[in-house]
Amino acid sequence: MANVRVFCFPTILVAEEDGGLREVLVRNLQQQGYLVLEASDGAEALDIARVHSRRIHLMLTDGDADGRTLAATLKQYRPDMQVLFVTRHAKESVRDLLAPDQALNRVRELVEPPRRDMAEQGIDDDLRRRRAAAGKR
Repeated sequence: MANVRVFCFPTILVAEEDGGLREVLVRNLQQQGYLVLEASDGAEALDIARVHSRRIHLMLTDGDADGRTLAATLKQYRPDMQVLFVTRHAKESVRDLLAPDQALNRVRELVEPPRRDMAEQGIDDDLRRRRAAAGKR
């Protein structure tokens, strides 16, 4: 049986009703190499979490009551998923709410971004092994 290496990029679910904030978060996370799932509301986030076949490492959502309810509900389906609450305006009284410019740093603390050089090296090694097994150089 062939030895197959599967590269699983960290997956982040961004569940945010504010389209502008969601767009900034998604774009920044994708630029860092994360696989990003995007939901415009709680119902869509629940649907995504139910059908997505791989691990969701982290969810970013608003820290209001709706976001906290969504997080509690999703933790029933995805108990190993971490949650980070984000808002456009940081609130000093609530420590876990972050402004978008702070969110990426906090995401990196929770879920290390993929290293492209490692993934590319692994893919190159896998191709060499497959070619050698097929008798090609």
